[in-house]
Amino acid sequence: MDRLWRSIEANAKVEHVGEEAESFRGSLDKYQMRQQQGIQQIQEREQLLGRANGDSHILKVVDEEAQAMASVRNSSRLLEDTSCNGIAILSNYSSQRDHLKRAQRKALDVLNTLGLSSSLLRLIERRNRVASGSSMEEWR
Repeated sequence: MDRLWRSIEANAKVEHVGEEAESFRGSLDKYQMRQQQGIQQIQEREQLLGRANGDSHILKVVDEEAQAMASVRNSSRLLEDTSCNGIAILSNYSSQRDHLKRAQRKALDVLNTLGLSSSLLRLIERRNRVASGSSMEEWR
């Protein structure tokens, strides 16, 4: 039951990361659209006004906007890569946990077949928990 619950929690975390990534992508798309519309409006205004000495200023603005758009695209790509890495890590943790649980079950089965009583097995598990708690404090 505990395994099922943790598996559900891991799946929920993966879904949450996916939903956040979709939300970021949507926000990024909206931002890019607004930036493109702004650039287009600036270019249209300058074409209508036809200023001779204002062309260099407009080129600077358009160039700055193009650099901003490139930065946004790069950020979007990095965000997607990070999201994929996070999903892969959570998946690996889940599979590692399953492997460790199976190994623990097999070890307990072997001990049971050797004739160790369940109370002795519980005592060993309790001692391992206490030992792992003290070893965690030593690492700090």
